Order: sequence, then structure tokens, then C-alpha cells
Amino acid sequence: MYVLFGNKMVSFKYKILITLISIYIVNTNAICQTNTTDNGNENGVTIFLESNYQGRNTILKPGNYLISELQNIKSIRIPKDFEVFLSDNENFDDESAERFSCPTVEELNNNTSVDGYKIDNIDTSKYKYLYVLKVDLNNEDGIADQNEYDANTCKYFGRHIKNIKELSTQEKEELIAIEIDNSPDFQGLPDLTQYKNLKDIKLLFNVLKNKDESFIKKEFDKIINYIDKVHPLRIVEMQGEIPSYEKTQNGKFFGFNLETIPNIPSDIREIHLINCKKLSNIDFSKYKNLQKLYMYGNTFESATEEQWKTMIEQIFNLALSNALIQVQLPKTFTGEIPKVGNSANSKIQYLSALGATSVAQDAFKNQQALRELYLPNVKEIKKEAFYHCFKMEKVSLDKCEVLREGAFRTNRALQSMHLPMIQKLEKLSIAYTRSNILKIGDLNDIDFKSKSSAGVYLPFCTELGQGALRGDQEDQVQFVLIDLPVCKKIEAEAMRHLKILKEVNIPEVETIGVSAFENDGELKKVGDIKNMSDNGIFLPKVKSIADYAFKNDDQYYVKDKIKAQNNTVKSIVLPECTSIGRDAFMRYRVLEKLSIPKCVSIGKLAFYDCYKLQKIEAPLLETIDDRVFLYASSPIKSFKTVNNNEEIDNFLEFQKLKRIGIQAFGGDSYHNMGQVLVKLPECTQMADNALQGSRIREIEAPKINNKYRVLLFTNSNITYNRLLLEI
Repeated sequence: MYVLFGNKMVSFKYKILITLISIYIVNTNAICQTNTTDNGNENGVTIFLESNYQGRNTILKPGNYLISELQNIKSIRIPKDFEVFLSDNENFDDESAERFSCPTVEELNNNTSVDGYKIDNIDTSKYKYLYVLKVDLNNEDGIADQNEYDANTCKYFGRHIKNIKELSTQEKEELIAIEIDNSPDFQGLPDLTQYKNLKDIKLLFNVLKNKDESFIKKEFDKIINYIDKVHPLRIVEMQGEIPSYEKTQNGKFFGFNLETIPNIPSDIREIHLINCKKLSNIDFSKYKNLQKLYMYGNTFESATEEQWKTMIEQIFNLALSNALIQVQLPKTFTGEIPKVGNSANSKIQYLSALGATSVAQDAFKNQQALRELYLPNVKEIKKEAFYHCFKMEKVSLDKCEVLREGAFRTNRALQSMHLPMIQKLEKLSIAYTRSNILKIGDLNDIDFKSKSSAGVYLPFCTELGQGALRGDQEDQVQFVLIDLPVCKKIEAEAMRHLKILKEVNIPEVETIGVSAFENDGELKKVGDIKNMSDNGIFLPKVKSIADYAFKNDDQYYVKDKIKAQNNTVKSIVLPECTSIGRDAFMRYRVLEKLSIPKCVSIGKLAFYDCYKLQKIEAPLLETIDDRVFLYASSPIKSFKTVNNNEEIDNFLEFQKLKRIGIQAFGGDSYHNMGQVLVKLPECTQMADNALQGSRIREIEAPKINNKYRVLLFTNSNITYNRLLLEI
């Protein structure tokens, strides 16, 4: 395929292997905002997502992406220097790729802004990958030069380069990935040991082209030296005519592109096999002193399922009975990581499986050595797979969509969980953690990454199961912020006992279960927090609030100290809610405003001890159960919303109310409602002590026959003798 740029025919006959480029999130004012200045200086194509990022755009840097991971694509904006292609191939090929919605030659030459190309109807059965290529009209292959370090992702990317640019001391400390593509004049890697946190190295198309064997072996030696002196890598990917090469040093065996089973010393402590695709199997059981086993890229590509099963059993048995503590399975091991033997006795501290798609039920249950997981292609962690792994600190699940029941329950040492694609957390899946620095979700998101406190950001999660993130008195989860922008369902106890939780962004939630936020005593904002000016609870789509949903105990424990609940919620606005369960908002002691315009019923003690409540909007309310507003101190007045403005009445009125229960507005000498007129035109059933202890000035309730008995229980100015006469 040839494309005309200016007066020049440019060939696009090139290939690009998978580049795992992070998705960068940029705050914007609106989801489909397309008025960004198009000055050619942007670093990628802007993808507009319909709902997933709730007002954020996604910048795709040059590379390739699985379309299935760019969910609900609305449109894209293509700056003048970029090309976009669709293909079904993992490796880019201009003969199979389809050029998509690219700027015309005239637009390129005239520097015309191009935005808002629709891509709603991509045939995902035909196309799996979306490719972003930066264009340079002066380069023979049409792809722009790049020689840059990205501070947000701590990754270096080079194209058409001779040498990697010199990085600052801080950049060297933070660098985690080096990727070099299409650079036939590349002069070689630097001393890698200067990069203390390096995880991935990729030398892709044309980097090793026409290089002699001695040059390539020098590159191998640099990688070996890094692994030997610093730590193992996660990914080593080298494309080209790679010679076979093996080396043993310091009790470690290194094999590159091996075609036959090597003579590895039986007392070896580490084995590193890199891109040994023609190997079919090795008898691992004979390496009794093996401590680390790392297999990179397409190692054992030709192994059968039965051969893999045998090797996995050997590897896991070594971890149970001997010294094996670190394991990395290559991308050619696909399918499920099984449960083998008594996992509780496994000594594995680090587990990586680049190609595995799931982890079996109970696979590592009660394992007390495991500290880190890197499972980039796993989509499902099954029931209690990592239950009670007390030493687990770091989890990276790039494509995981579901955590089943108890998957990471009671992992008390957790510090980070990379879960950018998670859609569902089932019952107790990440319950009972303790860390005060734990972050769960999209750890590459710029905003989330910058937060210093513990928190959760799950941009694709639609359902939070029973007790999914909860804590208790012993396991005091330290989350401060939870952001679930597309979540629709929060089940019972999902966030219970999060003692210092302050903000919860859940604008799309429709269902909140029993005790979902019970004893979250520091709450400030819950709901659509981006549309809240003051501290409060604003849940625009919730249909009902279950029993005990936001209940607070009078006191609770934080770090072994007794502390009074201290939420600062001043308003509760539930525009679509039709029912509120018992004890739902007990002890919201600074609550001033309650707006429930469609609510029909309120359960017992729902707003107990809300002694600063001043305003209520509830025109459709039919039932107020027992002790709902018991110990409300302030005179409560009705208000209504007209054209988004509040109108305040001078009395408490419920036009549709039919029943009001025992001590519904009760008080005492310290907590009572003060002087107020109560209007109940449709009420037919009212407990005698419904207003006990409150200083009610008058009641207008023509359909009840116990009006004066009700007044008798109040601190009304009406004298006892007058009441007797009027009765």
C-alpha cells in the first residue's frame, strides 16, 4: 500500500510488534469535547469514550491496542501528524491493515484541524487491533522519529535512533521499560545496571537488522549482566535473526533462542530462558536447588498441552518441597494457572504468567510466602484463589475483568493492585486489608497516581459485590477516596467499616444494599461528587436505600482508639429514590437538608439523631415509620425545588402522608423540634406519641381523630385543661 504525502510516494511496508503502551487520561470538561487546539504538538490520537471515564478523554500514544479494551468508543480526533489503522493481526502489516479516517493530503498540507471521526461501527469480528502511527513526511517509511522518556509511565520509547537519550538521575531511578523500534542504525544498549527498576526491554522491527552475531551477543551480555546484578526482568522481546546463545555465570543459566535442550548444571540456582520457542520441554524436577525460574516471550512455543501440564506440575512441586521462590511462565503458557498440591506450603514469592487467562479456585489459598503477582493477560481470578495470602504486597492484572468470591480476601499486606479493566468485584473479593497506602485500580491514571492517600479507582467496574471492599474492627481498611464512575450496583456491606473513607464517586449507581456504607464515620461526599458544591450525599439515579445503608454507630475504633463518628454530610439529595430503609442515615448529626421528592416510605430510625435537620422536601411521602426523626432538634421546615431553586415554607407539610409512627418526630429536653406548625391533610393514622417531646405549635390534620392526644404528648403551649376540654 502506498500513500501520497505532498509530492512524494511513501511506502508503508513495515511491521510493528505489540507495544504495550499505557492509556493516558486527561481531564476535560465534557466527554465529547472536541475543541482542543490542534497544533500538531499532541503526542497521540484522542479517543472519546462515551461513559467509561466520566468526562475524561483518552490519549493513545503511537503503538497498537486491542479494540476490546477501548470500550464504548464514541469518536476519535486525529491530529495532522498521525495515521490510524484497523487490523486483525497482532503484528502490523500494511497489506492486511485498513487505513481509517485519516486526514486527506489537502488537510495535511494545509495544516487543517481534523476532529470527531466516528468509529461506532467497527466490525470486531474482523478487526481486533487499532494502530496509531505518527507520520513524518521526510522519513522513508513515513513514521516519525521518537526519542523520549515519558514521566507519567516511566517508559522510554525510541524510533529511528542510534542511541538512547541521556536520562536524568531521577529518570534513571524511575525507568521501568525500554522499547526501541525500527532503528536499523541502533548502536546498542547502554549499561543497564544504571536503571534500578527496569522491568521490560524490547528491541523490535529492524533494530537488529544487519547486525553481526558478535553485536547481538554483546546485547545479550548487557541483559544478562542486568539480571545477574540487579533483578530479573518481566519482558525481554528481541526480533530479528537471533543466534542461539547460552551462558552460565554465578550459579545462573541464561539461554537465548535455544533449539535443543541444553546441558544445564543440576545444581543451578537460576534458569532464564529467553525466546526459546523451538524447545518443547525440560525436566525441571532434577534441579533441586533451583530458586528462580524465568521464561520470557515465546519460550516453549512448540510444547503440547500435555507437556505443559507435566512441566507445571514439576515447577509447582519444586516450590512445595524445595527452594523455588520466583516463577515466570512465558506467554506461550495459556489457559488457567492450576491448583497443584498443598498450595499453603508453596514457597513461591513472585509469580508471573504472561499468557495465562485465569487462576483456578483455591490455587494459592493460605499461601504465606507469595508477595507479588504479574498476570497481564488473566481475565478472571476464581473463588479464593489468593485467599489469606498475608504477605501479598503487589498485584498487577492488566486485563482482569472479574474477581470471584474471596479472591484476595484478607491480604493484609497489600500495597498496590493494578486493575484497570475490572468490571466486577464479587463477594469479599478484596475485603479486610490493612495497608494505609493501598491503591486499587488504574494505577496509570495520572490523577489517581498523584494521590498520596490510599484509594480505589475502577473506571470500568459496574458492580461491587457483597462486602467486596469492606473492613472490620480488626482489619481497618484505610481507603480515603473511592471512584467508581460507571458502577450501577453496590451490594450489601460492600464498603462497610471503611473508618476513614471521605469521598465516594458513584454517579451512576442505581442500587445500594444493606449496610453498604455502615460505620463509614468520616464521610464527606458520596454520589455524583463532581456536581456537588458542599459536603453531602447526592445519588441522582438511586431507586431505593436499603436498611442500615449509611448507618453510623455512636462510637467506633480507629487504630485501637475510640472515636466518635465525624461525618460532615450537610445535605442528602435523592431525586429518584422511592423508599428508604430502617436506620439508613442514623446519626448524621450535621445534616441540614433532606431532598427526597419521589420517596413514598421511610423506615424506622432512618434519620435518628439528625439534630440539625432543618429542611425536608418529600411531597409524595406516604409513610413515616417509628422514630424516623427521633431527636431532631432544629425546627424542620418543608421546602420545594422549583427551576432548580429552593422555596422555603414556614411550616412542616406532607401533602400525601397517610401514616406516621411511634415517636416519629419525638424529642426530649435536649433534643426537640422547637415551635413549628405541622400540616398533614391526608394523614389518617398517627401514633399518639408521634411528636412526643417536641414543641409543636399546631397540627393541621383533619382526617385523624387523636389530634389532641398527640398534642398532649408534646411540649405545646396549649394547657392541659384546654386539651381535656377539646378532647
